[in-house]
Amino acid sequence: MERGFKVFFLTRGRKFINKSIPSSRIVTLKACNKAVLRKLINSKMIDVVVHTATMYESFGVTDSQLTAVNYKLPVEIVQSLTSTNVKSFINIDTTLHRGVNGYAKSKYKTSKYLLGISNRKPGLIKNLKTPMHFGMNGDFFQKIIKELSETVKLEMTSCEDSRSFIHYVDLVNAIIKLIVVGSTYQIRRSKFMAAGNEFMSLKKLILKISIGMRSKCIICFGALKSRAFEGCEDRISINSLKLLGWSPKKSINEYIDELIYE
Repeated sequence: MERGFKVFFLTRGRKFINKSIPSSRIVTLKACNKAVLRKLINSKMIDVVVHTATMYESFGVTDSQLTAVNYKLPVEIVQSLTSTNVKSFINIDTTLHRGVNGYAKSKYKTSKYLLGISNRKPGLIKNLKTPMHFGMNGDFFQKIIKELSETVKLEMTSCEDSRSFIHYVDLVNAIIKLIVVGSTYQIRRSKFMAAGNEFMSLKKLILKISIGMRSKCIICFGALKSRAFEGCEDRISINSLKLLGWSPKKSINEYIDELIYE
């Protein structure tokens, strides 16, 4: 908002919305269909939509729930954009291989649909693939620190897959860059990737945290069955965003130090 944007948060519930955000900026929809969305977009004179809603695969989450949040909702939003002034739809995607789990499969299905739309409507769709996020409450780093602090023996898979990472502030700045540049020039490119500068295996990351903490926890890599596509790399090229003037600023090492020594 300090950059001159008038931001609205569209949600089906306020559970995960920061309490510091004014109620006037939050729009809660109990029913969500194309007609309702189109009316809302026109009434608020919205010209950019950023889709961040995501449901992860976890205990109790069904395939139908994953599909409803990760696929049907963004598709309904895009389909509701006809007869509106929306110039850009930015979708936050994942770098995970679609075969890893139901979450990745549903996100892949969405990106495939959106890229089909982008062929017919150049400039509308911006699909932004991102790796594991950090810097938020309850992120992977904080969970590992908690486990290493409270557990005597930690059983893991081999954790050989190598990952890129991105701090949520860098991700927000990437989205802002797409909005700002897109408001001045028509960006016909539809595929973008955003990631930090560091790239390492999950095993190396966990050991780095453990050594930094001087943890006495015994970590047993390979004790659990490997996940699908374990060992894959999600090394990312961020050249398309760099051409727009974006670059990551936040470091994993600095963040780990903050968590350990705060």
